[in-house]
Amino acid sequence: MGSNKKAYGYYPTGNEFLPIKVDVDGKVYISGGIPEHHLTHENAGSDEISVLGLSGLLADSQTPLAHKTSHQLAGSDVISVAGLSGLLATAQTPAAHKTSHEAAGSDALHIDTIGAGTNIVTNNVSITKHGLAPIAPNDATKYLDGTGAYSVPAGAGGSGITVQDRVVTQLDVVSTNAETTFYTYNIPANTLSTNKAVRLTIIGDFLNNIDTSQRVTVKVKLGATTLYADQSTGFSKSTIRYPFIMQFIMGNQNAANVQVLGGFIHLGLQPATTGLGNLADTASQIVASVFGTAAEDTTAVRTFLVTVQLTSSSASLSMRRQWAFLELI
Repeated sequence: MGSNKKAYGYYPTGNEFLPIKVDVDGKVYISGGIPEHHLTHENAGSDEISVLGLSGLLADSQTPLAHKTSHQLAGSDVISVAGLSGLLATAQTPAAHKTSHEAAGSDALHIDTIGAGTNIVTNNVSITKHGLAPIAPNDATKYLDGTGAYSVPAGAGGSGITVQDRVVTQLDVVSTNAETTFYTYNIPANTLSTNKAVRLTIIGDFLNNIDTSQRVTVKVKLGATTLYADQSTGFSKSTIRYPFIMQFIMGNQNAANVQVLGGFIHLGLQPATTGLGNLADTASQIVASVFGTAAEDTTAVRTFLVTVQLTSSSASLSMRRQWAFLELI
């Protein structure tokens, strides 16, 4: 079968001419191909191709021309760091933003999460400005006064009587025969020094509507030491509540780890004309003087504690604390 291509002419290539043929479909063929034809389309060729008119990715990676100014401020293709992630190589000076750290700010700082303080006094409170409290003097007799300094209150002289604690909430020990905390207070370190004491007063009332065998055990403790513990005699049975008062004085005796305790427990067992307690019937009373010792180190916090324990668990047997206060003397 013959060829469908017809000779059309010749293509000059250096020292020879290549035949040009055209088939019936109009396609042009150059016999033998055009040697080094690609050179005509490369740089400085007679038919150079410009990539500006092409689309898609080139097969080889290209080194871009210097163009950083186009990405800088006011350039034609500015890059916004708001759209970037990671850390910049160069440390940046933050824009003014203190309001974000202030109260109600978007990034408010909390005083209890800031690093531990030092002894820089620049921002201490004074009579002219708000500020931080000075470092505590580790002296229980001194208080922060109106000038911004620690001092002993006027008239106290370091030896006056001051109320350290008061409890005005009623506590009813009832329907239990377990040892129950009647009063407790954590004495701060060094409060008792080597010659100071605390005086505890507890007032209240007692009910025994069971029988005369009912009793109460009272214990006074400091830290891990029980200074005093004893059980009362039996109470008279009555539908009327009886009054009581307890007072204990506990202090250091010329050393921070030598304590003595003294005091009394007084329970009245007869009704009064008004209130509780019969002034005329001195025989129907339970009165006890107490004494005890301890060797607790009061240069550390120590718990001063009074407990009571009833002999029976009954709604008809009750001991109520009405008021308690602790004084430093």
